[in-house]
Amino acid sequence: MTPPAADKKPASGASGGRRKRAEPPANEAEAAATQRRYRVTGGIFLVALAAIVLPMLFDLEPPALEPLPDVSSKEALPQLESLPETATDTGFIEEAQALSDQIDADGYLVDGGQRFGEPTLHESEQEPVSADDTSPADAQAQPASAAAWAVQVAAFSDRDNARAFRDRLKADGFAAFISSVKRSGNVLHRVAVGPMINRSDADRERGQLARRYDVEAIIVGFQA
Repeated sequence: MTPPAADKKPASGASGGRRKRAEPPANEAEAAATQRRYRVTGGIFLVALAAIVLPMLFDLEPPALEPLPDVSSKEALPQLESLPETATDTGFIEEAQALSDQIDADGYLVDGGQRFGEPTLHESEQEPVSADDTSPADAQAQPASAAAWAVQVAAFSDRDNARAFRDRLKADGFAAFISSVKRSGNVLHRVAVGPMINRSDADRERGQLARRYDVEAIIVGFQA
């Protein structure tokens, strides 16, 4: 048995009923209110900034311009000295050519045979002095005619051997050097110690070197 029609409730949204407007969610309303607050705050900040900056811009004074110096067009410009067309001949080319004629292809002087750029040793008439023959009396008997002296300790045909012995002398505290000479096509690399101004100093050095290294040593004249 069905209930009477009077007991039935009208369905939602049925015709004749008045619809209720849907309200926006709460979160959307809060977001809109927040945006309005940001806009108002930003506008207030811009107005305050303009009130501070604009007066400063208008108060700035332009920099003072310095007047340019008065340049008279009647003043004569300085004249530059003209350079010579060719350099003055100082004889340098001739001197270089003359020097090259005095040196052979190996760098030795044609006259004398000394190696160019190295000290020159002038051998004396004395005989080589060994470690057992170093008496001061024999040293004093030698002539003293050179302006400076050196002690020739050894001589080598091989330059590497000469360099090795020179380095050994330097390591032991002696002022050693090499003086090379070419004679009859043969090259001799002489190792010496010096120079010394006094002949007596050369005599003492000769005896010390002869005893220490057990070599023959001679006193020679020195020329840089």
